[in-house]
Amino acid sequence: MRMIIVVTLLSILWGCKESKIMNNQVKLEMINLAKQFTDRHLEFSGLDWYGDSLFFLTQIPSKYDNHIFFSTRQEIHDALHKSDSLYLHPINFKQEGVADKIGKIPDYEAIAFKGDSVYLLIEAENPMSSFIVQGMIDNDGITIQKETVKQIPLKNDLSEIACEALIIKQDKIYVFYEANGANILNNPQVFCFDLSLNSQPPVSFENLEYRITDATQLLNDNSFWIINHLWSGEIKLLNPAEEKLIPSTYNSNKDGINRLIKLQFDGDRVKISNRHPLMLENGLWNWEGLAVLDSMSFLIVNDEFCPEPYRTGLGIITLDSK
Repeated sequence: MRMIIVVTLLSILWGCKESKIMNNQVKLEMINLAKQFTDRHLEFSGLDWYGDSLFFLTQIPSKYDNHIFFSTRQEIHDALHKSDSLYLHPINFKQEGVADKIGKIPDYEAIAFKGDSVYLLIEAENPMSSFIVQGMIDNDGITIQKETVKQIPLKNDLSEIACEALIIKQDKIYVFYEANGANILNNPQVFCFDLSLNSQPPVSFENLEYRITDATQLLNDNSFWIINHLWSGEIKLLNPAEEKLIPSTYNSNKDGINRLIKLQFDGDRVKISNRHPLMLENGLWNWEGLAVLDSMSFLIVNDEFCPEPYRTGLGIITLDSK
């Protein structure tokens, strides 16, 4: 059974019961979705808007006859307000030649649109590698331009850790390495490319513990939100340091941690904003896609890793209006 997970900070809208909040954490409310989208092996790895269509990036489109999926803003609205099951439409994803360029089947981790251009991040293992690639969207679907594949120079070879979030700001693309903790990187930086994927000077970043798994589009104030996730099985790998963020999560990661953190462009650097993180209750979900729905809410989706009963969850996080 596919579900929408409804998460709120102070209240749950659209007729759902109010959730009790403890230590900035919230409980999850579930709504049924169309049965064909309950399979967690869809492995959704990113969300982004193209006009009024929200695109759901599957990690390995070749497993689904080279398709990814989308739903419209109206369909999402109807699922929230009319209890309609949310259907995801398949769209052609043409990636001929990309596997040859990187030497293995592409593992897509993030997606971002700029006009009719689309930019994606690809992850590969042995050794851990990240690539960025450009494509175009038209009435026939998305076509990846294999000649644009470019490798991103990672500074570490941590297992399953690469680049999973990208932001487009004007004519620049900013790519975030997943792990930026104080015990991993002394001076974290954000990779930068122009719209033709030519490398640009990186910008400085702050140490941020755990993993960055996706980012929203840029907001009007040059800020954006990211998913910040820790799976308890990666504590030894990531070796989290104590941090100054409130509420503190240091040594409180028995089941894992999920939170949204607001980042801000500030001149030639990216910093953590003064806004407190938004804490999600269950750390067992591996949330991999994040998008702004409107000024007061986000949509969030997981890959295959989640608590029982195993399924894909699409969630809405609603901010209090006060």
